[in-house]
Amino acid sequence: MDFSGRLIDRYKASFDSIEIQLSEGTSKTVDIRDGEVEDVTVNSSSGLRVRVFKEGRTLYYTSGGVNEERLNAFLSEAQEVIRLTPQDEKVYIPSSPQVYKDITEPAEPDIETLKNFALLTESGAKGFDKRVKSVKSASCSYVNQKTLITGTHIARKLWNKQMISSFCQCLAEENGDIQEGYEGDTVYLDKHFEPSLTGRRAAETATSLLGGKPLKTGKYNILFDSGTAAQFFELISEMCDAENVLKQMSLFAGKLGKTVASDILNITDDPFHGDAIGSFRFDDEGTEARETHLVTKGKLESYLHNGYTSALMNAENTANAVRTGSGKIGVGTSNLVVEPTEDVSAVALIKGDVVKVLDVMGLHMADTVSGDFSLGISGVVLRSGEAVSSFRESVLTGNLKDLLCAAKAVYSNTRIHGNIVTGDVLFDAMIVSGS
Repeated sequence: MDFSGRLIDRYKASFDSIEIQLSEGTSKTVDIRDGEVEDVTVNSSSGLRVRVFKEGRTLYYTSGGVNEERLNAFLSEAQEVIRLTPQDEKVYIPSSPQVYKDITEPAEPDIETLKNFALLTESGAKGFDKRVKSVKSASCSYVNQKTLITGTHIARKLWNKQMISSFCQCLAEENGDIQEGYEGDTVYLDKHFEPSLTGRRAAETATSLLGGKPLKTGKYNILFDSGTAAQFFELISEMCDAENVLKQMSLFAGKLGKTVASDILNITDDPFHGDAIGSFRFDDEGTEARETHLVTKGKLESYLHNGYTSALMNAENTANAVRTGSGKIGVGTSNLVVEPTEDVSAVALIKGDVVKVLDVMGLHMADTVSGDFSLGISGVVLRSGEAVSSFRESVLTGNLKDLLCAAKAVYSNTRIHGNIVTGDVLFDAMIVSGS
């Protein structure tokens, strides 16, 4: 990675700015089936992504490897090619003078350790309930990703992330009815890791859905479990993406400072969260991370920005630049944190039945412009906080605007789903179609 500085010095006079990102990664995965190793995968990868700027013009370069000769050839050719690219006076190049290095090298797990973790994942599912008949997949993975960002306007920044993951997919059967459950968990290597819990949670979902029948069509209080809620809030984060707002592809376009949700909702983009895996000190443009309040008491406070979108909208850069596979810069969340409002025990006090959604189909297809959605849902019916029956083959239809405003509580059983932190979320009565 050291050659980047040499090439920047060689070509800096030819451009207004040069920005280089290099990455190197290693990963290991062990898959288990019926107590035996089914597959072992070991991979390594590296990548090079470059942007050069001159007189409002930008040229991108990406390579599937880290190679000094290729980068040198690109920078040499780019001196002429960049003149053919469109000019944009709003091109904004964030400056980041802080030098940063944070390379941690704890003892990484070997294949035998990953195998034992995968076995714990499988046994967690099989030991949960005798109705769990098979575990289709149980695995454990380790990833170490190293990133360097540097450039004419960016002081050298070098860091790495080490994470370990477990995944389980299992089948439960009773009276000829077969249901599937799946669960995954990813934590930083130095954090508490409990792979058997991943298996138990997958098995709990599968067994909870056994015997389910379509709900009787009608209005129900809707409770998204934390996993379903995480998918919902991921969709909301896309609506806060300034690029989507600028393209008029978001319900939140033109809504800054206005009420867009129930006043119980407080949503923050938090890159400093100690456990969620989207944490960072600098975004992919080298801009220093900052916490951004997106929704406070239902009011939309901010969009998520990179340098370019902040210039276009005359807004503060929220340091949410993410680099796509093509090397271009987009916008993305760090960690989306939803503040709890009520103790989870309060679910037992709700009058009437509560439909708890454990699995949802079609949420990613919700229209973020019109807000319309139609979701296939399955889960359990709660009465006084206790599961009394299961359901499936039911449909929840509505509009994201109405769903946001219908939020009544975010419960304290907070879980981390990758980079989204939320508990179960209760919504006011909505129509569910079934039998």
